Amino acid sequence: MIYSRRLYLAAVIFIFTAAFVCANGITQLPSDAGQAYYVSAEGNDANNGFSEQQAFKTLNKAVTSASAGGIKRIVVIGTLDSKSEANYKDDDSVFSINNSGDIEIIIIGKDEANQAKLLGGDGKRVVNITGKSRIRFENIFITGGVTEKKGGGIYANNGAVIVLAVNAVLSGNKASDGGGIYALDSDITILDNAVIDQNEAEKQGGGVSLNKSSLIVRGEAVISGNTGSVDGGGIYAYESYVVLDDNAVLEGNISECGGGFCIEHFSSAVVRGEVIVKGNKSWGPQGGGGLCAGVFSNIHMTGGIVTDNASSNGGGVYLGGAVFTFSRGSITDNAAKKGGGIYSGIGSALYIEDDSFVDDNFPDDIFEYDNVFDY
Repeated sequence: MIYSRRLYLAAVIFIFTAAFVCANGITQLPSDAGQAYYVSAEGNDANNGFSEQQAFKTLNKAVTSASAGGIKRIVVIGTLDSKSEANYKDDDSVFSINNSGDIEIIIIGKDEANQAKLLGGDGKRVVNITGKSRIRFENIFITGGVTEKKGGGIYANNGAVIVLAVNAVLSGNKASDGGGIYALDSDITILDNAVIDQNEAEKQGGGVSLNKSSLIVRGEAVISGNTGSVDGGGIYAYESYVVLDDNAVLEGNISECGGGFCIEHFSSAVVRGEVIVKGNKSWGPQGGGGLCAGVFSNIHMTGGIVTDNASSNGGGVYLGGAVFTFSRGSITDNAAKKGGGIYSGIGSALYIEDDSFVDDNFPDDIFEYDNVFDY
């Protein structure tokens, strides 16, 4: 049967991408707090970088030094921008990190009361991270990236591994795709209380856009208020893997298709724990106010709440030739013209266990062209 074949393909994708994520270890613990290099717009790259008084001037100098030696912690003082990073050579980005090594480098603000800022501008994205680079941001505000290319805040490619952790904020960036982050063949983790909000994409992925990449959002991380004009207000995934876990929040994102997230073309998503998908909207003819899955993709939901989302079709969840396995959690108080809770389109398969909860959606809980399987 066509459903069995598609479910098999979805399962293969899930197993492969899960193994891929584990192999790359994107959820590793923070690096040792030990000695650090310091960076300040008032510094000088001729300094040794070992204190605020002897701070480097450019992030490029600090990362180059960290890549070459045993110190993997970089403390940013105040704001760094295109003026302070006077020696940058990337025409598209204010800051560039290339092949910094297999050991994680932490880039961190001085303390919670002194959140550092990396600022884009002049038609450039904020940060380009490429190759064998493992970068963790904490207590950093990444903003002001505006580019006609991909990745307004961060562009990650060619195997980069990036973590946004404690008090990291990615906000107010714009791009063609991936207003906040664009990832190509890379791994992204958003955890603790990190926030991705108020970013915009002309096409796909207002918050995050993935191409053959992985994204884990967990802890109390938040992706909110982002806009993707075509697909994926919060998250867009193409041939990629997405996990929403713990107390992560996907809220108030907007797009033509898949307000919260849109996954398609052999992508997989897992929603579990106490995740909240709330108040997202889509306005296009397909739909998926909260979650949207396209052809040959699958969503596996084993917990969480999908509520108060709105769309033309599938206020909570829209399936367009996809597989949705729903075993725990709730889909409630969503609204659409058809399928207030779930819209299961042609070629889709919907598997619902008894302990899942779909109720109080308008005008109906489930609209399906194909069979609904309860097991």
